[in-house]
Amino acid sequence: MNFSLNSSLLETLGDFQAHYRLFRKALGHLSEFVDTLGGPRAVGVEIFLAIVLPILLGSWMLGPISRRAGRLKGALRYQLNDFFWLVVQFQLVLGYSVRFVGVEQRFMFVLVLVGTSCGVIALWSGAVRFMSRARVTEVRRRATFVMLILPTTVVYLMVTTFILLVAADSCFGLFDDLYRHRLEDMLLIMSMTRAQLIAGVLLIPPTAWVLRRAANWVVSETGIAASTPAIHAIPAQ
Repeated sequence: MNFSLNSSLLETLGDFQAHYRLFRKALGHLSEFVDTLGGPRAVGVEIFLAIVLPILLGSWMLGPISRRAGRLKGALRYQLNDFFWLVVQFQLVLGYSVRFVGVEQRFMFVLVLVGTSCGVIALWSGAVRFMSRARVTEVRRRATFVMLILPTTVVYLMVTTFILLVAADSCFGLFDDLYRHRLEDMLLIMSMTRAQLIAGVLLIPPTAWVLRRAANWVVSETGIAASTPAIHAIPAQ
């Protein structure tokens, strides 16, 4: 009885030691990964600028449409002009792939074309869903949101993250030289001069305000008749 109890205890202890070694190994890999990203302080700034800030900014800029969509909750409806704008976006993606990648680089061309096409489909379907839930049926307003506001918002959030990341590194020296060199290889924005960096930071608030105003225009005075029951005057007796 004691022998079986001791053997089971030894097996449990062995399992615990094995899991502990795996945990230590995972912590070591995590530490190495954090070091490749510039260290703990840089990772904290990167998480805030790449995740938290885009969520807050995007929610504020698209707030008028989001509130209206949440209030009306219209059914998903496609219009013919929605598919026309999808074809236009596909043409833009194809032109970009041919111009900046080239058909001669077959693997990269297919990779970029498929990746950007999937992004276009995701943005387009999200934009149409937003417009349907907000009951925006006017062609001009739907086209403005599908072709301009939502894609510009996504690009704006990406560029804002990169600019603020470079500004934080320039002010506080977050990254070491090796990681900064890697970023410069990936992002041409890292080679901005100080004047260009200041101008980019100063343009962030007014650009966000313009996009919010555009989103407010898309849902202003649209769909009121469809969502509000008609009120008829009672004739005087």
